[in-house]
Amino acid sequence: MPVENPGEMNAALMQLGQLVCTSRSPKCGSCPLAEHCRARIEGVQESIPRRRRQEVVRKKTKLAILIDGEKVLMRKKAGGIGKGLWVFLPEAEIENLENLWDAGQELPRQTHSYTRYREMLLPRIFSRKSGKKSPREMLLEGSEFQLIADLGELPMPTAYRRITEELMKVLKTFYNTKSL
Repeated sequence: MPVENPGEMNAALMQLGQLVCTSRSPKCGSCPLAEHCRARIEGVQESIPRRRRQEVVRKKTKLAILIDGEKVLMRKKAGGIGKGLWVFLPEAEIENLENLWDAGQELPRQTHSYTRYREMLLPRIFSRKSGKKSPREMLLEGSEFQLIADLGELPMPTAYRRITEELMKVLKTFYNTKSL
C-alpha cells in the first residue's frame, strides 16, 4: 500500500473488483494484476468467493383487515426493513378479535419476500360489530385508521399493495360502487 494517497489505491482496487475481478465472470485477460493473482495461478478464479447458501426462513402470518365504516386500521412501520411503510396488523396482536370484530371474507394469499424471509400473508377482512367499542378505543400502539379511498396513496410493501387491490375489488363488489 503506498504511503501517499492510500485511499486512491483502495478506490482503484474496489473499482478493479467491480469491473474486472467480478464474482460471476472475472475478466482475467484484461486484469493488470493477472500475473500476480493467486486465484488465477491456482485456476480457481471462477469459484471464488465461494457462495454461501442462505437459508430461507418461511413464516405464515394471518392478517386482520379491520374495517370500520369507510376506514381500515393500519400501522406505519417504525423501524427495520420497510420503515415508514404501511401494513395491515397481524391477527395475533389484536386482543378480543372475535368479541369486537365480525370475521368476513378471506383474501388471496400473498408472499412477502424480504432479505432471507418468505412470509405467507393470509389476509382476512373483519368488520366492527355493532354496539362494540368506538374506533379510538380499538387503536393498537402505532396504528391508526386510514380512509379506504386513500389506501392507493399510502406507501406499502408490494405484497400489501396486492392485498389492498384485492380488498378494493371485494369492497366494490360488496358495496356495488366505484367510489372506493
